[in-house]
Amino acid sequence: MKRIVLLVTLLLLILPLNVVQSLGNRNTISSYGTISYGTTTNTEHGFWWGTVVSDTAWEHWGSYFSEIQIDILKQSGATAVRIMLDKSAWDSKDTNNVLSIPYPDYIKKVVEWCNPEIRVLLDLTRDTSNPSWTSDAGFPAKLEIITTSSLRNKWINWGKEVISYCNPDAIGLMNEPGGGGQKTTFDYYYDNFVIPSINAYRAIDPNISIFVMSMPFIDLSGFAQRPINDPNVFYEWHLYYDSDVQLEDTSTRYYNTVYAYVDGNLAEAKDYLYQYFDWKFSGIPSNKINIGECGVASMSGDVPTDPNWDAFMKDLYSYTKEHGLNGMFQYGFTKRYYRMLYTTYQTLNPYGDFWAQNVPV
Repeated sequence: MKRIVLLVTLLLLILPLNVVQSLGNRNTISSYGTISYGTTTNTEHGFWWGTVVSDTAWEHWGSYFSEIQIDILKQSGATAVRIMLDKSAWDSKDTNNVLSIPYPDYIKKVVEWCNPEIRVLLDLTRDTSNPSWTSDAGFPAKLEIITTSSLRNKWINWGKEVISYCNPDAIGLMNEPGGGGQKTTFDYYYDNFVIPSINAYRAIDPNISIFVMSMPFIDLSGFAQRPINDPNVFYEWHLYYDSDVQLEDTSTRYYNTVYAYVDGNLAEAKDYLYQYFDWKFSGIPSNKINIGECGVASMSGDVPTDPNWDAFMKDLYSYTKEHGLNGMFQYGFTKRYYRMLYTTYQTLNPYGDFWAQNVPV
C-alpha cells in the first residue's frame, strides 16, 4: 500500500492532470493468446456522443437513413453514431434501402458518408431469419447463438465480414444478450463468446474499438470481477426512462429514481439517478463505460409523454459528462417510434432537438 501511495504521489508531481486521470481509470493491459492489441487510449479515441440508428436493422433496412440524416448529425455536433445491423439482410444482400443497393454495400456507404467527422459503431444486432427476433426481442435466439458452437462461429464470422468490408471505427458484439431471463452464466459468456469475438476482430483490425455488453445486459458487475484489460474495449450498458417501470431492471434503486421524476421531485430524482449509476458502475473505470442506448420509453408522435422526461435526460447527459464516461447514444434517430426527427426525416423534433442542445462542445 505504501508503494502505491508513493507511486501515485510521484505521478501527481510529474504528469499533467489529464494524464493522471487517464492512468487512474485504466486497468492493467493484458493480452489474449498471440493477439497484439493496439495502444490507442480512450482519450485519443475521444467522446462517443451520438444517436442510435435502428431502422437499418428493422424491416426497411435503411429506408430512412441517408446522407441527409448524417448531415443533420454532423451539424448537431455528434461525434459518433451507433448503427444496428441485421444478419439476414446482410446475408441475403437485401436492397430495400434508400440507395436500392445490396445491404452490405449500403452499410459500407453509410460508413463512408459519416467518416471522418463522425465515427461509426456497427452493432451486430439481429438475425431476422429466426422468428424469435420478431416475437420475443430475440432473447432466446441470442442465447442459442451464444451457447451453440456452430451458431456462435457464424455470428462471429459475420462480424469479421462486417469489419473487413465496411471498415468501421467500432464493432458491437451483440445487442442486449441475456434479456428476458434468457441467459447463461457470465463466465460462460465471457470465455466462449466475448473473448473469442475480440480475438477474431483484433486479428483483422488491431486498433478497432470494440463494444461489449454484459450477461445479463442490465448488470455490469461481471466486468468488475473479470475486466477486459484492453484500452479499446468498452462496456456498453442501456437505460430508458419508463414511468411505468416495465423494463429489465426491477431494482428498488431504479424504482425510486423513476418515481421521483414522475412525482416532480427533481432534485431528489437527480440524487437517486446519480446514486443508481454509481451503484451500477461500481468497480469499473468510468472511461470504460458507454451508455450505448438511452432515452424515453413512451412517446406520442414527436414528443415524449413520460413526466419530466427532459429533466431525466438532462441529468443523464450531465452524469455522462461529469463522470468521464466513454460516451452515450440516444435512441433512436430514425425509427418509426422513439424518433428524434419529424416524419419528413429532415428536421429534429423536440426529443431530438433536446439532445442536440446538450451535445458537449
